Amino acid sequence: MQSLFWSLLAWSAVSILMTATLYADAARRGGSSSSAWVGLQDSLGALGFMALYTWLLHLCIERWPQRWSQPRQLAGLYLLCVGVMVPLAITAKVVVVMWRLDRPWGRLLANLGRQEGVLWWFEFMVVTGTFAAVVGLSAWQRSRRRERDWALAQSDNLRLRLTLLQGQLEPHFLFNTLNGVSSLVRAGERGQALSALSRVSELLRYALRVSRLDWVTVQDELDFVRDYLALQSLRFGAGLRLSWQLDEAAGWDLVACPPLLLQPLVENAIRHGLEASGGAGRVHIALHRQGERWHLRIENACGEASTPSAGHGLGLSATRERLAMLYGPAAQLHTRIEADADAEADGTGERFVLEMSLPWRDASEDVERTDR
Repeated sequence: MQSLFWSLLAWSAVSILMTATLYADAARRGGSSSSAWVGLQDSLGALGFMALYTWLLHLCIERWPQRWSQPRQLAGLYLLCVGVMVPLAITAKVVVVMWRLDRPWGRLLANLGRQEGVLWWFEFMVVTGTFAAVVGLSAWQRSRRRERDWALAQSDNLRLRLTLLQGQLEPHFLFNTLNGVSSLVRAGERGQALSALSRVSELLRYALRVSRLDWVTVQDELDFVRDYLALQSLRFGAGLRLSWQLDEAAGWDLVACPPLLLQPLVENAIRHGLEASGGAGRVHIALHRQGERWHLRIENACGEASTPSAGHGLGLSATRERLAMLYGPAAQLHTRIEADADAEADGTGERFVLEMSLPWRDASEDVERTDR
């Protein structure tokens, strides 16, 4: 019924414009303004039929769109509309005039026959124009619906893919963490293994909580990374040398980021740095804000077992894909191998450098706060 309302509204606007035009013409000729009202009365019948015609035509095209998808079928519908609506519109106009002048109804056919050809031509153009407008409007509406459905499908696919990627990272994180605990058990460090298991439970509690969220704060992720590094310190001891360079004034609790974003990148540095060099090495983490972007830099010494492609494992590849889907071209993630002048005994004298740059996204709009 919404289309009927809009049809009546449109043709009411046409009748108002017609009355205003008749009134202006009458005033310019010096005649009575009542002629404008008479002209509107004479046109009301035809306008009523046109409003009904517009609604029924729109309803027909919207309900059976496939039936009118071919030009031949659409041409047939057009000829039907012209053949039916032009005589009906003229008949309605004649009936209104006869009713206003109180003429006998027996002369209806005779009055129809005396109508000038220009009136038939006018009604023909009105019916044709209305047909073209309704067909064009329906085509535009179908196009918008297809675009909306496509966008919804893309959004659903994106969310599903992000969920799968995040779910892929969680068991990957769990496997590597438990593998580190098992190494403590094998080394006979039972006390440290028990402490590590306690930390693992805290890490998993956070991972499970944020797995249901789309966004967390960078501060949440930093706290999670610190807990993860504390666990790794139990495993590697003094062999793990950490250094931080954080822009404390940036307000990391105010910027949103995807959950479990930073930990896979730090884990990447641990695995391809310390593990490849026999359990000794250094990791440097720098985080700062620059304008409307925030930047992360992670450096780790390359062990002798590392290759130039080291670090391009599951965590890094999944992170690249997540960033591409969430930020598009605004996300930047680069890795490279550099000479490490300060390497000393850290393996090959090279370091693996990861740099990530993301837009500053206000956490107040996206983040459901996580209680640690």
